[in-house]
Amino acid sequence: MDYIIEFSRLFILPVSRKKNIRRCVVSKQSSMYYIVNEKEKQIVILSFFDNRRNPANLRY
Repeated sequence: MDYIIEFSRLFILPVSRKKNIRRCVVSKQSSMYYIVNEKEKQIVILSFFDNRRNPANLRY
């Protein structure tokens, strides 16, 4: 997780610009959705998602 905090801009494509939600592909089958709190240098994990499922079922 330190890697994501240190290089939070590496996963630059936000899923939602309003909420600043970012996506990190953990493996071919799963993704992690998170928010970066720059002030406190921490990440808040919102959810893990199985990429084989229907994206319409994704909830943060």
